[in-house]
Amino acid sequence: VAPEVAPEVAPEVAPEVAPVVTPEVRKLLQHLESDMLRRDLQTAMDLRDDEHFRKAYLLPALEVGLIEMTIPDKPKSSKQRYRLTSLGERIRSTSLEGSLSGNVERVVIFDTNAYRNLVGGCSPEQSREKVRRLADAEIRVKTKALANPFVIWELVTHLADTSDPHYDNCMNALVALVEHSRDPNDPEGGVCRVADGETELCRQLFRKLPLNAAKNSANLSQLASYVWKYAPELSLPNAQTNFIVFGKAMEAREVEWLMHMQVLLDTLRERITKATASKADKRKFQEFLSGPDFVRICARGKVENIASLLGLQLSPQETDAKARELECIFPTSLQLEQRIVSNWVNAPQMDLRNPKRNRANFVWDAALCFCIGENHTITNAAMLFVTNDKAILQAAEDAGCPDRVMLLDDYLRDAYSHG
Repeated sequence: VAPEVAPEVAPEVAPEVAPVVTPEVRKLLQHLESDMLRRDLQTAMDLRDDEHFRKAYLLPALEVGLIEMTIPDKPKSSKQRYRLTSLGERIRSTSLEGSLSGNVERVVIFDTNAYRNLVGGCSPEQSREKVRRLADAEIRVKTKALANPFVIWELVTHLADTSDPHYDNCMNALVALVEHSRDPNDPEGGVCRVADGETELCRQLFRKLPLNAAKNSANLSQLASYVWKYAPELSLPNAQTNFIVFGKAMEAREVEWLMHMQVLLDTLRERITKATASKADKRKFQEFLSGPDFVRICARGKVENIASLLGLQLSPQETDAKARELECIFPTSLQLEQRIVSNWVNAPQMDLRNPKRNRANFVWDAALCFCIGENHTITNAAMLFVTNDKAILQAAEDAGCPDRVMLLDDYLRDAYSHG
């Protein structure tokens, strides 16, 4: 049966976010059987510290909607028990740990155009077969593919209208994505995902998740699995509704980002006009745009946006501290944003309000770059990002991690060379 993707779960905050399942929460999911009292669950997990169990295991699992109380209106009841939600059941059955079990040394994440280029001109069945061969080759080089929710979201958006010129290519790219990253033990095509940039920022900087994170990610995964299973016949009304819902949500996110960037460009251009009376002033300003001070401004902006998303108020000192932390963990995204803004500031004709020039893809490029980092790993497997985007490749080099990105053709050549 095709997955029922409820249209009322249209994103309230960010439809692209993916559930973050910490090792502690994953351990809890594996031990929770039926309805269990807290003390029984804690005993089953061999944990003795009540407060540590509550903060590190129980509360995080409740917050992301993986477990629920049997008496929610009386949270402190002595008869309170806990059970898995339907999402918790799915996460447990397709846990990332299980997907990376064995001898996996590398995790690979394709960007949107990598999947589109991989299956260009293919039918759905040809796309499945092509990726099956790739997945077999990846097993030999100890590599496991994971899907980025931003990539799913981008591809899903093109399926809202069958007259979209990219409809067929994006449909087949989604088929390829699920075939590439699915849990082989799940016949329904469960997608194994890496957390998207926004969720990972929330988790790394504040140990929190955005509202509706798990629910929205699960719906994106279900939509992708539906396409994988039924393409090219995608007639389920509920799925069609959700293609439209997520498409509108993406458009709103892009408009918001473009408006923010245009304000930044206008501010910087005004500063150029006022402060660049001489060549020395102009040179100094260009050095500012390409230097660490501007990177810090970009980092502060991201921290403020994430704090606002989570309903947090930070002092200037707290914002600076989090900005420095962000620079250390996610340098590639900041390098890309710095390069984009610097190029746009120096192009007076660049007007992001012009509907004839679509620049919104840069918001997704910057978001995908959160996957790229010298020390980024999943259960000790190094993360590799596959893209043909020259700006992303350059940003990774500027961030000191060029070995964590690879061109699609180079990646395919490397994967098949060990066969």
